[in-house]
Amino acid sequence: MRTFDGSEDVARFFFNFEQVLAKGKTTPEKAEMLLSHLDAAAFDYFYRNFSAKNALLPAAKDYEEVKRQLLEHFGKPSDLQDDIRSAVEAKLDPGDLRGSMKQIERLYQMAEFNDEAKFGMLRQAVTYHRQLSQFCTLRGVQTY
Repeated sequence: MRTFDGSEDVARFFFNFEQVLAKGKTTPEKAEMLLSHLDAAAFDYFYRNFSAKNALLPAAKDYEEVKRQLLEHFGKPSDLQDDIRSAVEAKLDPGDLRGSMKQIERLYQMAEFNDEAKFGMLRQAVTYHRQLSQFCTLRGVQTY
């Protein structure tokens, strides 16, 4: 029986849990099963957030909510850092501007950039690529 104690990769645990341990189970059954697969810090987190006076709160029966909170709490903090690094290092491809923009927009969303940050990064990228800067000027592009 595989358990999650909070020290391993939580996304990998949920992949295994859903594909092997709880395969074919309904959402309420998964929520019930999950509790028996939590240990140590993961169980403590569940107990603090999904129970009161030694009784389960209604949210404890919402498998997707429990999963979301566990992923958020035990997920790797470096994931956001990696997303930000990828977004900052993204390059525009003058040959495929549309495809580049779609890819960059996806990276910016993953990095949780606000509109001002997106605009600043795109302005910097367009300024860096003289050909793109000329293209935007000739086409009359004024906003992102």
